[in-house]
Amino acid sequence: MDRLAGFIRKHLDLKILIVLTAGVSLVMGAVIVLSVNNQRDQMLERMTEYGHELKSLAYAGIRHPMSVGDSASVEKQLLDIRDQLHGTEIVICDFNQRIVFATHADRINGTVSQFLHSRAGVAALDQLLRTGDPALALPFEEEAQGRRYLVTIHSILNEPECHHCHGESRKVLGGLLTRHSTDSTYAAIASLRNRTIGISAVGIGALILLIYFMLARLVTRPVTELAAKAEQLAGGDLTASVPVRTTDAVGILAGAFNAMVLSIRDQIELADSLKEAIADPLFIVDRDMVVTSMNEACAQLTGYSREETEGKLTCREIFHSDICEAGCPVRRCFEDGLHVKGITTTIRTRSGAAVPIMTSASALKDAAGRIVGAVEVCKDITTVLEAERLQYVRRTAEREEEQRRYLEQRAAALLDVLAQASKGNLKARVACSGRQELMDNLAHHVNRMLESLEKLYDKISSFSRELELEVAKRTMMLRERTLLLEKANRELRELDRLKSSFLANMSHELRTPMNSIIGYTDLVLLGTYGDLNALQQDRLQKVVRNGRRLLELINDVLDLSRIEAGRLALTITRVPTVPLLDELLAAHAALAAAKGLALVRGYGALPDLAVDRGRAYQALDHLLKNAITFTERGAVIVRGYFDSARDQVVLCVVDTGPGIEPAQQERIYRAFHQPDGTLAHHEDGTGLGLAIAHRLVALHGGNLWFASTPGKGTAFHVALPAAPGTP
Repeated sequence: MDRLAGFIRKHLDLKILIVLTAGVSLVMGAVIVLSVNNQRDQMLERMTEYGHELKSLAYAGIRHPMSVGDSASVEKQLLDIRDQLHGTEIVICDFNQRIVFATHADRINGTVSQFLHSRAGVAALDQLLRTGDPALALPFEEEAQGRRYLVTIHSILNEPECHHCHGESRKVLGGLLTRHSTDSTYAAIASLRNRTIGISAVGIGALILLIYFMLARLVTRPVTELAAKAEQLAGGDLTASVPVRTTDAVGILAGAFNAMVLSIRDQIELADSLKEAIADPLFIVDRDMVVTSMNEACAQLTGYSREETEGKLTCREIFHSDICEAGCPVRRCFEDGLHVKGITTTIRTRSGAAVPIMTSASALKDAAGRIVGAVEVCKDITTVLEAERLQYVRRTAEREEEQRRYLEQRAAALLDVLAQASKGNLKARVACSGRQELMDNLAHHVNRMLESLEKLYDKISSFSRELELEVAKRTMMLRERTLLLEKANRELRELDRLKSSFLANMSHELRTPMNSIIGYTDLVLLGTYGDLNALQQDRLQKVVRNGRRLLELINDVLDLSRIEAGRLALTITRVPTVPLLDELLAAHAALAAAKGLALVRGYGALPDLAVDRGRAYQALDHLLKNAITFTERGAVIVRGYFDSARDQVVLCVVDTGPGIEPAQQERIYRAFHQPDGTLAHHEDGTGLGLAIAHRLVALHGGNLWFASTPGKGTAFHVALPAAPGTP
């Protein structure tokens, strides 16, 4: 298929033939279709008229016999129609669509639905029998047992002459249906269509052959000859010519081609003359950078002859320029299509000599605006560069001599000022010319240096005098402050002695009476001094409870004071961790149960601790007690794990209490501070537990930190040193 399409594309006559064939075939096909359809419509119209006439004729023949009840005459009339009109069938039905008369006796007593095969026809008959509307008595076609029929229906109205038998209540008594075969009509239409198509096909074939012969003789052959000459011209043969045989469009085209060849030949001759007339080297390249033409000046510059260059070598192979790789003017023309001029570079001739040139280039475009090549003109600028170089050397020598004399004068002036400065004259300055040059900058720097030295000398002199006065003044102040420090040390030692005395007195004066009060109150509660009523027992229990809280507060204050004074000594021993935690949980189990809290043991086997057992227990006791005190529902969990990286045992106390607000967290370890900033947020809290626990853990060399989410709870973590030898 592709080969056939390619063959057709290459032959103009076949294209024209195919187009004409398709056009004529479409027109003839349309004419045939319209003609056949028109004849079919006319024949169907005549068949419909025949059906109406047959219906009217049959109704006219049976109308009177039916009005007088003469069934035999009706049957005879229908039999005559059957015998005379082959392929025609008539049935008469009552208003219930039961067949009472028919041209074929086997239809009698049957139903109309057995006679008709079209549901639409049965429905139309039913509507006609009920309404008697003549508009419903339309003919229609149907197909039965492979044959086509034209069916007409007619209503039998209850006319006055029928009232004696059927009364006047019903408008329609029945219907008359005729069915006539249309197969012969359609066969005639098909035969006519086939004859028309055959005659048209023969005519179209003859017309196509005639057109093809005329095209081949008058169009295809001259155009093919013209195309061959055009290819000859494209190959560079300017002698190509087409003979002019006619004066029609083809002859005019051949004459125009010959004129075009002559014009091209003239233009090429003119271009060659201009190329040779240009004194500067000139060459032309194609898109592949191959030299297609060059003048004699270019051949002399490069050392390559035109015969060995044109169409064989690229411009890079004959010029060997340093801009061939990057900055080539021809390539720049190919890229943007603009002219490039004034490019200076150096080329290497065939003998290896370096020649400086100035080059310009321009793109060559075809009639469609496509770049097909470029032309470049070069100029040897060796003489120009040599003259410019000599002039530049002469001007440079003159400037250097003038600059040397000027520098010698400025250097002598600078050395004179420096000599004066070395002798102590710091007020000497170097004169500036105002030319903003190196020597002026150097003079400015020397002047600023001399000014700075002068100011520095004045400052050193003044500072030396002030320093002597300041040393004397600071010596007196140091002597006074030494005396004040000695007095302050004596006062601090006295205050420390008074504080120690106060703590000792408080330990004796407060704790001893408080223990006695608690002891005697316990004896009274036990009934040692007689029975008590319920109110007395309640009040005495409050006394015991508040006394113990006061005693605990006194102990906490004393411990905090000793810690801050650095007088709390620790006795470090190897302490088993798990028994210590079990004892702690057992001590607070009753308090947690009283509040309905779950006290969870969330730890397993743990390494031993290197701590003071009592103080470690005291720190953990404060944390656990706080967790139970401030948790209203949920659980308090005690966990533990070993941090091998730091050789520490980390114990955790986690509660589901209210948590600590972010604004309160940084003050949580202050003495007498509770999360809401008051001293009595909770009746069992003193605000000292976390402060003491934090300081006791720090004394052990451990860490205490926490993580809290307001509304969800708090987790305190205690890291204590593990005992030596822990795996």
